[in-house]
Amino acid sequence: MENKKKHYNTFLILILFLLILPKVIFAFGTKYAGSFLKNGIGVREMNLGGAVVSNPQSVSAAYWNPAVLAENLQLSGQFMHTEEFAGVLNLDQFSIAIPPCRKYAFGMIFLRSGVDNIPLTENALLDFGNDGLGPEDQGYPGPDSDGSEGNNQFDPGERIDFGKVGTFGASENAFIFSIATKHSSKIYFGGSAKTLYKNLYTNKALGIGFDIGLLYLPSKNYRVGLSISDIITTFLFWDDGEKETILPSLQIGNSYKYIFTPLHLTFIPSFDLDLEFQGKQNSTTFNPTFISIRTQFGLETLIKDKIFLRLGKDGLNGKHMGLGIKTNVGNIDYGFALGGRYETLGNSHRIGLTIHIPEFIKMVKKGF
Repeated sequence: MENKKKHYNTFLILILFLLILPKVIFAFGTKYAGSFLKNGIGVREMNLGGAVVSNPQSVSAAYWNPAVLAENLQLSGQFMHTEEFAGVLNLDQFSIAIPPCRKYAFGMIFLRSGVDNIPLTENALLDFGNDGLGPEDQGYPGPDSDGSEGNNQFDPGERIDFGKVGTFGASENAFIFSIATKHSSKIYFGGSAKTLYKNLYTNKALGIGFDIGLLYLPSKNYRVGLSISDIITTFLFWDDGEKETILPSLQIGNSYKYIFTPLHLTFIPSFDLDLEFQGKQNSTTFNPTFISIRTQFGLETLIKDKIFLRLGKDGLNGKHMGLGIKTNVGNIDYGFALGGRYETLGNSHRIGLTIHIPEFIKMVKKGF
């Protein structure tokens, strides 16, 4: 008993330290450096507005709360593709959840967020000056006297050679490896290590960070989750010498399962608080001093243990809805986002596939 109390006190002191630390180092944080890690993964989880720190699927848990991996019972894989903001931003995710082996469960996620086929006009400008005439044009009078020729700026009278317009892409990538274990029948712990890679035309950045998670089960149907991302601060180093800093953020939430057996219905409402230490930001619910606090809500309805209906509101006031179908070998999920930033930037469509690998192998051996 004394050892358990000692462990709990140590954990509480650590949490308190991490909440105070960002206030000390706030001036060194780079606002929005880790914003791509806030997009979310998993169609189900995004449909619920990200209010899933207490109840993500095991194949998404490495991102939302690694502690949840400890209750995983089967080897599963997941793929997700979303076209965010009317297809401008593509988000892809591959993940796998491995059931406990010698008391430890594991999870891995690869995440890519990118904008592709951005027009590149770097070599397409006909920089002939205001008169629009170059050395190969008839009647070329010589360089423009105003210095507009060859100044690498798009001046009046100049034009683009569209045959020389190329394309490039910009992407932000993360690989997450997680491990989790049971402390008791009601308390699970988990941790993640992640490597980050950014590519912006000719510049690249690398970084590494760490997350931790806690899952508490006070009763059969009630769940409480806590996750701290970038717990010791994450640094991104660019190849041009620039450095970006991602400060710790904390997400805490709960969910409850209401089962209505006669109607074959199950309702799971969830509520999360997302605390970021990047100072004042847009669309926050509360903004005391250096902390931005956002609220997230979700509601999942399960019909006859086969069909899922989902609604959610994220921390930026985006509205989400979706549908899931449960099969013998996994789930098929679809999601749609609108309102908030999606109203301005364009709606988003998402599709995801979760496969329970042992069941899938059995199905293949039986010939479908």
